[in-house]
Amino acid sequence: MALGIEELLLRQELEKYANSQEEVGVVTKGREQLQEAKRALAIVQNPSKYRNLEAGFAARNKEAGLPMDAMRLFLKSQSARLSNQRKENLGMVKEVYMAMQRKALGIPVPEKSQR
Repeated sequence: MALGIEELLLRQELEKYANSQEEVGVVTKGREQLQEAKRALAIVQNPSKYRNLEAGFAARNKEAGLPMDAMRLFLKSQSARLSNQRKENLGMVKEVYMAMQRKALGIPVPEKSQR
């Protein structure tokens, strides 16, 4: 649901507020990253596929032992340019997604993240 909201907001930004070529480029890039993030979300829900994908990530392309895949890169990129409320929403999405990554890879959830 949060990705659907981001998609809607990016579309509105492009249509109504992007008034320079630079802004159009930034929003267009965000929309492309969102589509890649959706594909990553579909893959992480299939643990065997995700484990195979994860094996291709070099250690330098991981954070907290988890791949910086298209979803995580989208969240990081979007958070860098958003208002505080949208950053909070994406932060929650990041936590949930990282838990999905751990589950797909068979990595235990750290104690401090368990609620």
